[in-house]
Amino acid sequence: MLGFHPEFSAAEAKSHRDRLVARVPSHYVHEIDQIYTWVTDRIFANCLQSPSIEQWQYCKRAMKNPPIVFIDEQIKQCTHFEKLALSYPKVNSVEHNCRLCKELLSDNITKRGEFCYISCHCETMTCHKKCGEEHVSKSPNCYICKQYYIFEPKIMSLLAIIVTPR
Repeated sequence: MLGFHPEFSAAEAKSHRDRLVARVPSHYVHEIDQIYTWVTDRIFANCLQSPSIEQWQYCKRAMKNPPIVFIDEQIKQCTHFEKLALSYPKVNSVEHNCRLCKELLSDNITKRGEFCYISCHCETMTCHKKCGEEHVSKSPNCYICKQYYIFEPKIMSLLAIIVTPR
């Protein structure tokens, strides 16, 4: 619009307005002042920088004295605002298997069952109670850290074992 840019600072816009006023006859000063008012309006400047139909429609309603014809032309040329499409990470379901026999601990994580923790200083294993008892009876201490295993049998749902930090 007559050389005004939305990136102009207030001083640059004022000096550009003064140059235009000096170049045109005095009966056009009012029109230049009107354009200067539009261009220095923050809402209008934002529309020029990031135009979208929604932005121009808001500008048409929010400005005190909007340039209706100019805004209508801009609306015809613009596209709708692209909404940000949020992408959520996909949750990978993990099958919880016995650490000793590698079979599924339970087919339903909310069903109560007999599980156990076998823990030492270097790791904690979740396994079937039967597998844990056999393992601890064969080797009562860890082959890595040489500490005795702590055998904790649990009768609860697999969900409680998964959620409970260990």
